Amino acid sequence: AWGWSGGAGSSLPGRPRAGFGVGAGGLLHRYVAARPARAAGLQPMPVLALAMLPLLVPDLPFGDGWVDVVAVGLVFPVAIVLGASAPPTARLLAAFAMLGAASYPVYVLHVPALKLLERVLGAGEVAGGPLEALHVLAGAASVVALVACALARDRWYDRPLRGALTGWLRRRGTLRDPV
Repeated sequence: AWGWSGGAGSSLPGRPRAGFGVGAGGLLHRYVAARPARAAGLQPMPVLALAMLPLLVPDLPFGDGWVDVVAVGLVFPVAIVLGASAPPTARLLAAFAMLGAASYPVYVLHVPALKLLERVLGAGEVAGGPLEALHVLAGAASVVALVACALARDRWYDRPLRGALTGWLRRRGTLRDPV
């Protein structure tokens, strides 16, 4: 996948890929911000289910690229707009805040965690049988462990470091409060 590994062979074609995500995110933010009304009957969980649909598509013989294009170009933007219109419960809001706090640390830690999982399980493909079930179970446990590590990193490293840097910059007079 372009833009996923280092080097010019991946970096150069990965720029439009990243640019699309940033640009589409900015446009969606503007669109959602321009329409502050909430949809009273819309619930967040069906919207989350919609966003998860592309993950349920099995490997296709003609290429998974089309699933990615439909997901990124249609399913995810629709889910974002609907999700921004669906008022969450207080409990869901707390869960979303927690997952939001974990998102950047997950981004930072997911490649080393994936490499570790590959080493533990072996890089070979496993098709069928109890060993495949073990791989699925290990993958699910790894996701839970990754989110737990990300939350710990946010709580005991990122937030204290941000607080210390913010205090230091304010004392120096170089940090201005956002307008």
